[in-house]
Amino acid sequence: MILDIYCGGQPDPIFRLVKGYGWKLEQVLTAHGVTPETHPGLYADVAPQLFLPLVSPVMPIQDAIDLADFLADMTKKVFRFRAVPEYVSGDIDIATVTKYENFRWIKRKHYYPMSLNQQVDHV
Repeated sequence: MILDIYCGGQPDPIFRLVKGYGWKLEQVLTAHGVTPETHPGLYADVAPQLFLPLVSPVMPIQDAIDLADFLADMTKKVFRFRAVPEYVSGDIDIATVTKYENFRWIKRKHYYPMSLNQQVDHV
């Protein structure tokens, strides 16, 4: 069972790590005449052969939190060193949604004084 990671915004660094290739791969292959019709075996094998399984259905919630933080931080660092404006920067907010605790902030930046952000069960 392959569990995928959903990411929005600037997903290319995460795609490259987890899927083993960037989002432009299909464009490059098509430009060279490699399509699903001409090379069905290649298209069937690429994703499963290059996929890096980082998520497990029995993964502890703390591991999921650490993985999310790692992937967001990695994305920030990739864009920091690219020769383009920084699209990803700043502090990282992390929250969990679980069956027993519902929505819970794990790491959050505060725009207002702490007295207006009272929540005793978050870090």
